[in-house]
Amino acid sequence: MSRRKKPPPVCPKHEIALVPANTRYGKRYSCPKHYCTVVCWEGGTSTPADAKTRALRQECHAKFDPLWKTPRGSPFAGGGGRRDLRVAAYAWLSRELGIPKEKTHFGMFDAETCRRALDLINTLLEDQHHAGFRDRSSGRDGRPRGSD
Repeated sequence: MSRRKKPPPVCPKHEIALVPANTRYGKRYSCPKHYCTVVCWEGGTSTPADAKTRALRQECHAKFDPLWKTPRGSPFAGGGGRRDLRVAAYAWLSRELGIPKEKTHFGMFDAETCRRALDLINTLLEDQHHAGFRDRSSGRDGRPRGSD
């Protein structure tokens, strides 16, 4: 039995096949039409996106990834390693967005889902900042410094 090659992704703007190119990060597909900014990556965790959506996806990663890549102070810390933090972080995002875990990849998000994710991430970061500020302003016994 011969294995069929999976067809390349299609540009949603021009309805033509995206062209593959090998990069150091894997295979990247882009629209062959001049000035079209639609691209996606090989594998199941990316969908074709224009420049604005890609910028939102990158912003999501820039704000979200440090939350699980830095175990110390992570809101997802639970005693496990980085992989456990990543799983917990994406499980939280999946719950908050109300989408299945297997669809919770920034590379699959449309612009609106990216904006919703950024709102959630920014709120989490603000909460974390305020909690950290409260922790730093109290002494070891939990009372504010200088309240002896």
